[in-house]
Amino acid sequence: PLQALVLMNDVQYIEAARALACRIMKESGPDARKRIAHACMLALGRPPRPAEEAALRQHFEAQWADYRATPESAMALLDTGESNYETTLDPAELAAWTMVASVLLNTDAAVTQY
Repeated sequence: PLQALVLMNDVQYIEAARALACRIMKESGPDARKRIAHACMLALGRPPRPAEEAALRQHFEAQWADYRATPESAMALLDTGESNYETTLDPAELAAWTMVASVLLNTDAAVTQY
């Protein structure tokens, strides 16, 4: 479990989650429910189950509130690694979607679906 936690926070995983978050925001429109559905299709290959959708929505809302309250934390997350990100997107919202994407990318379903 500790090794898995280290991997989840590895720079490449953060960059991958941020890239997925950019896609989610750019391709799904502004509705959080549609974004969660799109994120699940991209990461899991299927729509979210009702409990998953509720949990991801709650996670997004909590993260977004935290990053709006501490914009420097959002920027620290977005500046992790070397890859670029869409700077026209709201940093607090992008950071929150990055955390949602990280959760999805680190599920058993995403890791073992193929």
